[in-house]
Amino acid sequence: MDMDTGEIIASKNAKTQRPVASTIKLLTSLIYAENISRGEMISFTEDALKTTQTALNNLKKINVGDKIPSDDLMKAVMIYSANDAAYLMADAVSGNYKDFVKLMNNKVINISTAYDMAIIAKEAYENQWIREIISEQNQDIIINIGGEAVPITLRNKILGQYGNVGGKTGNEVQAGHCFVGF
Repeated sequence: MDMDTGEIIASKNAKTQRPVASTIKLLTSLIYAENISRGEMISFTEDALKTTQTALNNLKKINVGDKIPSDDLMKAVMIYSANDAAYLMADAVSGNYKDFVKLMNNKVINISTAYDMAIIAKEAYENQWIREIISEQNQDIIINIGGEAVPITLRNKILGQYGNVGGKTGNEVQAGHCFVGF
């Protein structure tokens, strides 16, 4: 898809519904960026910390009430793909993930095709905050959780190669390896 015009340049099975794994975090981050300011401090919630798979809580012991800068939370979701951080985004915006899902569903009706992901990606890429985070090529990324520096891993292994200027990876059993790239 041409990011300026929205014109489809090439596609294959673009309207076939498929699992999208963590690439849906583009939408999570977009709604977060539209509702939370850079520089805010976000407090970890009990619900967010219940998530243990691909979680910041596995890198450092985090307690309810520990704080993370909103910019570092964006990095944790878009660069490291931390699931607990995505839940924390939902809690920060809506108070709980169920109300956040309603916001997501109000923004897009169907999020399970390549075409739908392209539309979401185009809108996310237009957001300067998201664009800056997903384009970060530094391999040594440090975020601040509760006043402690925590390194996170860049999961977009082809960033800076083959014309890739940014993107979001995903991996899940049903979806397999997924990638939305720019």
